[in-house]
Amino acid sequence: LDYDNPYFLANEVINSFTRNRVFGNIKADWEITPDLNLMGRYAIDYYDEEREGKIAPSYTREPNNGTYGILNLRNYERNADFLLTYSKIFDKFGMSVSGGGNARYNRSSSVRNSSSGGLVVPNVYTISNITNSNLQYNSSWSQRAVYSVYGIANLSWNDIFYLDLTARNDWSSTLPEENQSFFYPSASLSVLLSEMV
Repeated sequence: LDYDNPYFLANEVINSFTRNRVFGNIKADWEITPDLNLMGRYAIDYYDEEREGKIAPSYTREPNNGTYGILNLRNYERNADFLLTYSKIFDKFGMSVSGGGNARYNRSSSVRNSSSGGLVVPNVYTISNITNSNLQYNSSWSQRAVYSVYGIANLSWNDIFYLDLTARNDWSSTLPEENQSFFYPSASLSVLLSEMV
């Protein structure tokens, strides 16, 4: 079997990438009453990235003048959500009830060009140095939106019994229109035995 020289692998098999990214969020809280609060938030995350691969001639798995490839990626996501919360303690009974919603949108794309079978001129790493028959290329594009509403209830009695209830419904743009809604609830009950004795 043939093996590549470690020095060659470290200096002549080069994979690099450059990424530009912008992300951030803005949030506002409003205390409507001492027991009622409203939160609103908006966030974005965007990046574009270029990945490049260069392999010099004499690489054991690519004998024809080396290889070259480049991949461009783009991704954008935005989120907007709100949450209304009511909390109150009545003697031994405590409650916190929240309801809110979320709108999320994501868009991504990619373009890839690479050689299969080697370069025309060794050590010239450009797409134009790949013959048409050796050029591999593909591209993709996708987008998705999900809209959600949800509710949460936390109930307690005498610091012994705790009941937690949640419910959420999502609508996804990637599902068929007649089946794009899905609902998932949950419930849990806790008892602190140490507080009972």
